[in-house]
Amino acid sequence: MTKSSLHRAALAAVILVLLVAGLGIFLATSHRAEDDPGSVIALLIPDNEKANKSLVAIWLDAAREEGIRMEVLTDSEFLRPGIGRARREYAGIVMPDTVHKSANAVLLQRLVAYTQNGGKLMLVYDAATQTPGGIYYSQSAPLSSLLGMNYALYDTLLGHTSELGTVWGSHATMMKLGIPPGKTQRLQNPSNNINAGEQEVIVGYQYGALSYPSFVVRGNFPGEQLLSTRDGSLAAGYRDVGKGGLLFVNLPLGYLKGQTDGLLLHGFLHYFAETVLKLPIFSAAPNGQGGLIFNWHIDSNAAIAPIQELDKLGVLSQGPFSIHITAGPDARKLGDGLGLNLTQNPVMLQWIKRFKDRGDALGDHGGWIHDYFGLNVSEENHAGMEKYLDMNNRAMESVTASKIREYSAPVGTQPKWVTAWLESHGFVAYYFIGNTGMAPTRSYREGELFTPKIWSFPVVTLGNVASFEEFHESEIPEQEVADWLVRISDYAADNGTIRTFYSHPTGFHYYTKAIKKWFAHTQRLIDEHQFRWYTMTQLADFLSMREQTTWHILHQDGASTIEATNPIELEHMTWKLPKSGYEKPAIVNGEGAVTENNQYWLAIAGHGKVFRISSKLTSENSDEH
Repeated sequence: MTKSSLHRAALAAVILVLLVAGLGIFLATSHRAEDDPGSVIALLIPDNEKANKSLVAIWLDAAREEGIRMEVLTDSEFLRPGIGRARREYAGIVMPDTVHKSANAVLLQRLVAYTQNGGKLMLVYDAATQTPGGIYYSQSAPLSSLLGMNYALYDTLLGHTSELGTVWGSHATMMKLGIPPGKTQRLQNPSNNINAGEQEVIVGYQYGALSYPSFVVRGNFPGEQLLSTRDGSLAAGYRDVGKGGLLFVNLPLGYLKGQTDGLLLHGFLHYFAETVLKLPIFSAAPNGQGGLIFNWHIDSNAAIAPIQELDKLGVLSQGPFSIHITAGPDARKLGDGLGLNLTQNPVMLQWIKRFKDRGDALGDHGGWIHDYFGLNVSEENHAGMEKYLDMNNRAMESVTASKIREYSAPVGTQPKWVTAWLESHGFVAYYFIGNTGMAPTRSYREGELFTPKIWSFPVVTLGNVASFEEFHESEIPEQEVADWLVRISDYAADNGTIRTFYSHPTGFHYYTKAIKKWFAHTQRLIDEHQFRWYTMTQLADFLSMREQTTWHILHQDGASTIEATNPIELEHMTWKLPKSGYEKPAIVNGEGAVTENNQYWLAIAGHGKVFRISSKLTSENSDEH
């Protein structure tokens, strides 16, 4: 062999080695970058829908916020055997409302076979009720066979195919679905065939019992009925079907979330992932530790005297809190002199210093004149009202010598342009009276996510009211308020979730005994490391950092491995593994700790950009994977 031949051979060998090495790196990277389908929920959509379309994005965003692995699966991918991920390998399939109304005969047959052969299907409202031509199937929805009941009875009922009414269930079921205390109230005046007992109806802030659309359903449900319609018919339920199972939700979850009522979508999706499928959950709370945000709205000089009584209540022994202020000299109308006149108010300036030294987050409460701004701002008067936002913000930044990053709307009035103004000015969080009862979320309005960078903080309610002054106006007894405050704190602690309670200091004095009892209870929870207070800014920053985390789940030899990376920091990121499905996990890469509570193993990442844990599956969960 000549010298040049030797040179070419050597070069070829080097290239081959590099190619093999590169292929190995590619394969290893690909392996790390993809989940096992058995840990992913598929969102089944028609081929002509796009993953970024709002009605699809609503579901993907909800899954991400709930810490659930979800990806889009088109009908053709589902029907195509042996290519890509086989449909039987997914942990479960969600067929969403509105997006997937129509389904052809082949798809329907495969869905039935998928479920009977061991798959878990979450079927929502009007999914698969219409032909590809957009006409309701004759007699009833074809997947009535899976449900064991008939629904979407258009041929029979015509204009009465669906109904509008209240939705109710047991207290235990409401807790399973993530519906917090106060978002329901005792079912009143049931019809003769309903035993009210401990049943609770879902309510809304300022509205009372809410009415939801649902299909009329005929027959007796052969499974666990989770929620019921006004007359006791099926609003939601789960049943075993062959080797698999069906979660049917007779409510338009995706549509509701698009109209600022996302609690039920998030609740059912979480229930499907955790209870039905026993999947790990990526916690939305730092260290998986639940707690509350206490949001104060200080809007006039009438608040000064109550604030000066805070020490006596013991409120300032805890925190931090989110404290929002209307800074102008007027409160109800221009020139009334009832405002704080913050920049010229020495008493309030001292309180501002104290709040800041405590670590409380100081924010804007609307625009300069509380009542005037809240009662007059609208989608149509952006040009005339923006100046009041700017005036309030400049005053607050002046007295705090810091950037203001959170906001609350006077009278709850939050036009879309106000949210856009906040986002463009660096705000990260705002209080919100839509999506009541939810954890912090990106709020869709009119079916669209207009402001994708800012977090909304829905409030919790006690029935149809939400603050101490409203409790007083509604003549709610002090003991009832105290009990609810304790229950909402326990709910947050027990579920490792975060909720927002708001009030004006002017209402505190109506319920001093309740507040003292509440804070004595939260102090015990804090001492037991089960609870903490958060500010909106703290949590918004955490959630935005959490969104940058990439994580995947792999299964091999009866064990599950979770791999997570973040380009900046993983500290405080936490994965919750149900004890019913997993043994105690071990950390195999990165810093962190493993703790536990009654329901979960908590794998908490420490400082670093990489975190990896491994956990053996329990025998029941191993069989399913």
